[in-house]
Amino acid sequence: MYTASYLIGAHLVRLSSAFSFDRLLPSFAPFCVEEEEQKAGLTVRIKRSNLRTLPADCTLLTEFEWEEAACRIFSTADSRRIIQLLPEQSPLVYTAVCHADYTDADLYLHGKRLDAFVLNNFLMMLYAFATAPTGTLLLHASVVIREQQAYAFLGKSGTGKSTHTKLWLDHLSGTELLNDDNPIVRLFPESKEATIYGSPWSGKTPCYRNLSAPLGALVRLEQAPMNEIVRLSAAYSFAAVFPSCSCLRQEERVNSGVIEGVKQLLSTVPVYQLRCLPDEEAARLCSTTIVKPWAGKPRAKQLPGDVLLPEIARLIGQGHTVTLTVKGNSMNPFFVDSRDSLTLAPFTPEVLRRGTVVLARTSDHRVVFHRIVRRRGNELLLQGDGNVRQTELSDVSGVMGVLVVAIRKGKEFPVSGTVWRVYSFCWMGLRPARRWLLALYRRCFRTG
Repeated sequence: MYTASYLIGAHLVRLSSAFSFDRLLPSFAPFCVEEEEQKAGLTVRIKRSNLRTLPADCTLLTEFEWEEAACRIFSTADSRRIIQLLPEQSPLVYTAVCHADYTDADLYLHGKRLDAFVLNNFLMMLYAFATAPTGTLLLHASVVIREQQAYAFLGKSGTGKSTHTKLWLDHLSGTELLNDDNPIVRLFPESKEATIYGSPWSGKTPCYRNLSAPLGALVRLEQAPMNEIVRLSAAYSFAAVFPSCSCLRQEERVNSGVIEGVKQLLSTVPVYQLRCLPDEEAARLCSTTIVKPWAGKPRAKQLPGDVLLPEIARLIGQGHTVTLTVKGNSMNPFFVDSRDSLTLAPFTPEVLRRGTVVLARTSDHRVVFHRIVRRRGNELLLQGDGNVRQTELSDVSGVMGVLVVAIRKGKEFPVSGTVWRVYSFCWMGLRPARRWLLALYRRCFRTG
């Protein structure tokens, strides 16, 4: 009897067979460990047999495409699952019979050329379904490590995930590839951290690394005629990440595990959408935005306002949040030119009241990031915190987004938090003395 144990994504996988199967699983070699006494998360017995008929009591649960093969899953009266894999390149039908929780299975091979392809894909499928309830996600993504953090790029097949990671490898020093197709994400509640692992499954790129790193960000890629990146809101983040997870919606245990896993992941890791060209600028823009040394929080991104303002308004209107680098000193003393950042979000007209900070188009067609100091009906009077007399007129229809997070010296201050609320209350109350306070501030710090 041949046996082997593998530690994949911190889960123990134990295989056994009457024949040697090492040559069928060369990508598993980096994950091989000494036999351990602990219970395996997945136990599989590999056999050679041709199961030509299905039990009379089985019913079709689902069918779908899986890695260049058709897959059918049946349920039986005694709660077992029978999986059939039909490779596109062969008329043969390969079968696995497993427990209802997919943690224990018998795989039946034919001793043919496609055995390696089938065995790898059966194991990947069983691993995804068996571990889903444990806070484990098998992602369809390409992953790089930079500055001791991992960054995963998601998207439909053909979007350019591998192309984008290659741009990081070619142009951003210190970047290394972790996995190019199917990394594993695990969530550890005790540390409130998401860790991403290499796996034996890496698509067409032979990158089978037994390494892991904290997951710093997830980026959904979309081909576009320009390069731009935004951080997604919670709802859009879920919609961006969930389709990239291996899931089986017909199985409540698996489906609920994946949904809960994605929710926990999004509470820890930011998600971005990158619309881009396949060029060096896209990689550098993405890296500048999401990579911050020694920390999981992303850097804010600088956007050329005159060029992207219509797009910013569109994205916010669709429910996204957008992070911009501050330009100018009209919002001193809290915001400083080119140093600080701001995150804008969608809004309802009711929140446009005195004290709210907005990005708005004025009546003379300028775009400003200023505070509302008066509202009369739909008419808004705006003023920068760093301005003494100058004000601007706008209206509700001219507002593109409202401030939700102020980022000063890299530290985030939500507008609902105590620091921002106290600052806003005090600074607005000090308007009569603002001239002297600003003069002192700018003399000390030599701004504007």
